[in-house]
Amino acid sequence: KKLSKDIPTLETERAKVEYIDINKDRKSFIENNQVVLMLHREDPFDLNFVHGAFLFVSTSLLFKVKRYISQSQRDALDLYVTTKLIEKEKPQRVDYFLEEYLHPNLKVQKSNRNKYFKKISIIDKGGYFYPILLEELNSLGGKVFGNRKDDQCISEVSELIDFLENVSQRTVGDEEFDFDFQGKYCKSSMTPLQKDTTKW
Repeated sequence: KKLSKDIPTLETERAKVEYIDINKDRKSFIENNQVVLMLHREDPFDLNFVHGAFLFVSTSLLFKVKRYISQSQRDALDLYVTTKLIEKEKPQRVDYFLEEYLHPNLKVQKSNRNKYFKKISIIDKGGYFYPILLEELNSLGGKVFGNRKDDQCISEVSELIDFLENVSQRTVGDEEFDFDFQGKYCKSSMTPLQKDTTKW
């Protein structure tokens, strides 16, 4: 619910938890339009939050658009949002998440997860991750959901990420910077309000 303040499109009302014994794997799935998180009943090291947060984010965050973007893009978004959530709510469990989830996933060969994760980090530092990138992806999901998969969607998301990365790294006062993004699905522009701020 706290995260939904930054990400209004997160489906926080659609989640429920089912406790399982330690012999079963933790997992998440959607049933009757509700996210079901299966977590171990015994949790002596307070790790249910870590596993539950990742399972919830990976199942519910931008679920409409995820089918249409690349696996690397999906994974980078899920890993980044979960990392930030755990840093904020359970900082004492960050190391566990980094060791068990983040680092193993970013080290995968033949994957662009690490590249996208770094770009998202830059975008977030620029202040454009939650209010712009995630909102644009949510809007994109509404446009393409139910349609056939289209490689153009993957390319456009990559271009949007590159665009926002460039905006985040622009030199203050750069008058030559192009604030317009024109894609097949997303057509948006940013207007500088002051020397160091922009409006989407």
